[in-house]
Amino acid sequence: MINYKLKKDLTGNENWPRFSTIHVKGVSGEQELKSNDDEKTIQSWKNVAVMKATSSSSVKFYLGFYNEKEIVYLKNKFETNLTFAMRISSKDMNFFVMPKDLNEKIELELVEITIEDDSKYDNLILI
Repeated sequence: MINYKLKKDLTGNENWPRFSTIHVKGVSGEQELKSNDDEKTIQSWKNVAVMKATSSSSVKFYLGFYNEKEIVYLKNKFETNLTFAMRISSKDMNFFVMPKDLNEKIELELVEITIEDDSKYDNLILI
């Protein structure tokens, strides 16, 4: 084999950007998805992960999740220093943030696992 990585000098962190991720355990008893676009089932999941995306300056980013089968992201840009929630399915999943400019750094922090109706988060966006 031709060692492309060494031939093109693709070693070092500057060539391998990292995205911040959070692993969340699935919630037993939640309905299983019938298909990838089964929004009715997704909306039935009441448990949510509250997360915060931060950076030293304002950074535009995408967010998404991945599991054992696929990586999915929302085609909508957000801006850092944002707290938001995403629903938790019956299966373990990982949430991530991906900066629009791959050279930017964003940290993703799990604030807490709670329920959609938690009054502490009445004005929080649920994605």
